[in-house]
Amino acid sequence: MKFEKIFQKEWPMCYVASSLILDGVVCGAFASESHDTTGAAAFGPDLQETVLWEEPGGCMGIVQIPGKEEFLAIQKFYPVFQSEEAEIVWYYRQDGEWRRKAVLQVPFVHRIEILKENGNLYLLICKLCQSKKYVDDWSTAGSVLVCSLSLEIRAAGELKLILDGIYKNHGLVKLSGSNDKALIAHDGGIDELLMDEKGEWKLHRVFYEACSDAVVPVYTEDGRYEEMGVITPFHGDKFRILRREGDGWREIFSLSDKFGHGIWGGMLNGKACYLVGYRSGSRGIYCVETDQDKFAVTLVDTGAGNANLTVFRWKGKDYIGAANRESNFITIYGVHEDNE
Repeated sequence: MKFEKIFQKEWPMCYVASSLILDGVVCGAFASESHDTTGAAAFGPDLQETVLWEEPGGCMGIVQIPGKEEFLAIQKFYPVFQSEEAEIVWYYRQDGEWRRKAVLQVPFVHRIEILKENGNLYLLICKLCQSKKYVDDWSTAGSVLVCSLSLEIRAAGELKLILDGIYKNHGLVKLSGSNDKALIAHDGGIDELLMDEKGEWKLHRVFYEACSDAVVPVYTEDGRYEEMGVITPFHGDKFRILRREGDGWREIFSLSDKFGHGIWGGMLNGKACYLVGYRSGSRGIYCVETDQDKFAVTLVDTGAGNANLTVFRWKGKDYIGAANRESNFITIYGVHEDNE
């Protein structure tokens, strides 16, 4: 595959790269973690900008409400880890204007996802830690909480603690199926979370090494995945592809640079692929195509300093959306086959 930079816009400290359906169209959604820049915007196939909000900043994530052209966002998680007032907010449109409703104040909330379980929606909340006295203070543990979501009144139910005592609680990815799962990455490894048939949340540790983030490129409807990509350790230098072997995992590929952070896994141009972005070293973004035990690595960009990555499809073609935080740019890349 080859990659073409089709759009770039200066956006200081851009951190979030996500996707939203707005007016029936898939859009790339981007947001800054800064105090003093435009908070978030979306771009559709025509690359016209739609401002989602201007302030506050400190955004760590944007997640669409399933079945609605509304979304949740994390705000007020400011660098570096000034996040005591971080909160989760709900955005919806009324009379053609975006409205903001505060849902929960959760200090150090770093990642959120919405899981559908037995026909109900639940908000999954990952806290990086409990408090910080200085940047490298990791003396307090992170945690994972869950609550129900009410679409009718745009509100969250009572918070329930489901995992505590985990350090450097950084990565969260949803695996979508008839019932959703989530993978939670932290210093103790990777935990898989799902709800059982009795409506109880169950956790199972599937990986036991310090891990910053994890993604799965192929997830079947029966809840199986045979391969996953991980960044190790926290903000680590190594991206690894692991394949299930018995009750454990075998490394089948690795790639090293500096300060791994952006990560995505899925189908790109119909092929199982991983994307990984580094915030230091070459500041490169890499695409790794997988085919059994064969791997093709392509440099998508260099000097980008990527924080987060997403993929969306416009008019039958795939595009990569990148929050290139260290170079202060939102960038969109077209994806092409080598013979195009």
